[in-house]
This record gives sequence, C-alpha cells and structure tokens, in this order.
Amino acid sequence: MTNKRNPLHTRFCEMFDIEYPIAAFTHSADTVYEVCNAGGLGVLGMGMGVGSFRGKTAAEHLEESIKLIRSKTSQPFGVDMLLPDSKTMPKGIGKMSVDDARNLIPEEITQFVKQIREDAGIPEIKGTDSAQSLFGMMSGKSINDVLEVMFEYKVPVFAAALGTPPTMVEKMHQNGMKVISLVGRVKHVPRVIAAGTDIIVAQGYDAGGHTGEIGTLSLVPQVVDAVKAQAPDMPVLAAGGIMDGRGLAAALALGADGVWTGTTWQLALEHDLKLPLKQKILNASQDETIRQKFLSGKTARVIKDRWVDAWLQPGAPAPLPMPLQMMVSMPITWAAEKAEKWDYTPTLSGQGVGLVKNLRSCREIMTDYVNGALEVMEKFQLNDR
Repeated sequence: MTNKRNPLHTRFCEMFDIEYPIAAFTHSADTVYEVCNAGGLGVLGMGMGVGSFRGKTAAEHLEESIKLIRSKTSQPFGVDMLLPDSKTMPKGIGKMSVDDARNLIPEEITQFVKQIREDAGIPEIKGTDSAQSLFGMMSGKSINDVLEVMFEYKVPVFAAALGTPPTMVEKMHQNGMKVISLVGRVKHVPRVIAAGTDIIVAQGYDAGGHTGEIGTLSLVPQVVDAVKAQAPDMPVLAAGGIMDGRGLAAALALGADGVWTGTTWQLALEHDLKLPLKQKILNASQDETIRQKFLSGKTARVIKDRWVDAWLQPGAPAPLPMPLQMMVSMPITWAAEKAEKWDYTPTLSGQGVGLVKNLRSCREIMTDYVNGALEVMEKFQLNDR
C-alpha cells in the first residue's frame, strides 16, 4: 500500500515495512503473529514471569514463543522485558541468592500474604519454587539467557519497559535489532536518546501495567517536541487509553508516528488469557482501575479486586521494592489463577477499558483501529498526510 492510498503510513511503518502504525503489546504469542499478519507490529511481553509457573525458565518460554511466531508469520515482531534501574532495587540484590533475598522480606509481610491465601482458600502450587523462578528472572544470568535467545533467533525489535541500559542497547544494535524505550516523563527523553534507543513510546497515566503520573494527552505532545529538538528523525509512539481508531487519529494529530496499545489485545479471541479474566476486563469501567505497587513493587495499573483491596485495608503493610514484591505476590496470584480464584488474579488494564464491549479477533481489532482513524481523518480532511 503506497503513502497516497494509506494516510496512516508513517515513519514508524517505514522503519519496519509494516502497513499500519500500531504496536500491540501482549503476553500471547498467538496474538503477536496475528497482529503482524494484520499489518501491525506484535510485541511479546516477558515482564511478569510468564511461563515460570508452568515450569519453564524465561529463556525456554521465549524460545518456544519465538518458534511459534516464526512458524506463523514472516513479518517483524518484538520482545518486551522489564529492565528495572538497579538504583531502585535493594542494594546488592544482583549478587544475592534467592535465600538471601527471601531474608529481606519482613515476617510481617510473609504472615500477611499467608493470611490472604488462607482466607481465600488458595492452595500453593506444588512441585515448583515460583519465588526462585521470579528472583531468577531478575538476575543477570536470566536476563543474559533471554538476550542470547533473542540474538540466536534474530528477533528484530526489543522494547525496554522500565530501563534502557546503554551497554545493552549497543549489543542489540550489534545484533541488528531496533530498540524501543517507554518513557513516562519528558525528562526521560534525553537519557534514552543518549542510550541509543531507536523509537520512544510516550506512555501516559491512562495506560495499563507499569505507568507514570502524566496523562496521555499532556505527555505525548511534550515528548514529541523534546524528541524533535534532539533527534528529529526518531519516531514517537503514543500509549495510554488508546482503545480505538479515534485514539489513533488523536495520537497522530498530537505529532506521534503511531500508537503502542495493550489492554485491547487481552480481549482478542486469539489471546490465551482465561475467559473469566477477559470477562473481568469487559465488566470493568474506567474508575475501577487503580495504580498500585502490590503486584510488582513498581507502580502498575490493574483492575481493582480482592487482592488489591487486601493491601488497601488500614494496617496493611507497605509493598516492597521490585523484585521482592514480585516474590511475595506472584506465587499467590499464579496459584489463584490455577485454583480459578479470579478475584485474586490481578488483571492489568488501562483506563480506556470501558471502550471495549466485546471479544473480537485480532484482525477485527486492527480493522476497527484503522477504519475508525480513517473516518476521523476524513471528517476533518486530514487524509492527505
């Protein structure tokens, strides 16, 4: 499709030779390849230990997912990982054993979580040390193992969810990869540009998952201006509450080169998210999402449920920093999913959640984004981009 026929064609599309400026963050490999085949860029999220409670290491889960994606599409795709800044993590944790890390968890929190488990009737997952799996995911060895898989299979794109270490970016560039960095404040722009990133995502407060404190509508144009002043050829994507074509058109009007989307893909028919959790998203309204630290230790937006409510009660302990809070929370939330205790299974979701009314295929979601944006552009005669 040529630029003249496709007013949605941007620098972001040109960079990856894709049809539409839509990146889809998802934990489902099936969703990744379906998005890629529908004209967007699918990005596989590895951030919350996906696969660990199924008995796989992060590297094993990633290799299995890449093989599936590659068997279904020849289009480019990406992998997203949490790379938290070591300054915000407990001192020296990178050199600790899992037992040393466990000793940093106060007995008060251990007993608090034990009480939640007992009150909810959530059994422990037998046959695996999920806390050790989680701690391992944050260690240098595990991260290096994941990177080696990406390099071996020549993954085209890496997205850094929480940090962008310059040495890692350099290694990715040496392996032919493009790097996407997510930012929540304008002041983060010079740092990620200096690190060598290729694309910046301005992720607003509205977004699900790990997100900052500045609203999408305020953040995006300021990031666009800051990037234009320092790296005028670098694409910027908008993220946060962009659930349909109106949001895509708005992002382009704000100066972005495309959108980074997440919540809507959890409701794709191809996504392996359990149906009760999909229903949880469909039933939620925008005021039922909350930013909290009880899941990972970093601020993340989820739908309120009993897990969140327990931590919000008077007298509840304060959450721990990453990765300790993940070692506390994820084993019980994984066990809750296995036991079908859905109100104790935190569900990431943005404030645009009320805009989605039903389950659709990935191709239908892409079509709705594209047609909705084109309708807005036609209305305002903006289709001569």
